[in-house]
Amino acid sequence: MPEENATSSADLPLGDFVKRTFDSLLVAARIYQLGDIASIFGLVVTIFGFLFTLVGVWKSKSAAEAAELAAQNVEEELRQMNAIQGLSLAIKSLEEIKALHRLPAWTVLPSRYTSLKLDLIAIRGRAPNLTESQKASIQGVITQLSTIEGQVESKLAGSDAPGAAQLNEVVSEQIEKIAVVLVELQAEVERIGQ
Repeated sequence: MPEENATSSADLPLGDFVKRTFDSLLVAARIYQLGDIASIFGLVVTIFGFLFTLVGVWKSKSAAEAAELAAQNVEEELRQMNAIQGLSLAIKSLEEIKALHRLPAWTVLPSRYTSLKLDLIAIRGRAPNLTESQKASIQGVITQLSTIEGQVESKLAGSDAPGAAQLNEVVSEQIEKIAVVLVELQAEVERIGQ
């Protein structure tokens, strides 16, 4: 005959079964020092959680830095494209000035020279990657326009008229200088885009 204390877990009421199971777990925890193991496991989980957090912070910082760099690159490219557009318009303005020399439309020319010089000064100051040579070329064009403007102003004040062919030769040289800078900037933008 089996002992009365040796009952199976199926014969015990649910409350007694839970109590005996919990008591058995507590005894096992004391014997096998499961509290220490759980503490060590908790520490390991905490360390890994902290490391994952650091990696997440690092990744978000890297992403923010990459976004900032991309924004700066876009801004620089926009300035470069504005310089290209401005130089293209300057060449067009110089061609119009040559046509006005041929007419001769002396009275409208001084304001055209001034407007073009101001545009070139702005381009020279705002374009981010102009080399010293390119800046010098633009400055040379500005200087030549000032010289031509002085000659036209003298003509308007009663002096002999400057020769249109001579003025247009100088203007053509300035167009070539601006065209060189324009092509160099376009090549740089294409290189950056690749």
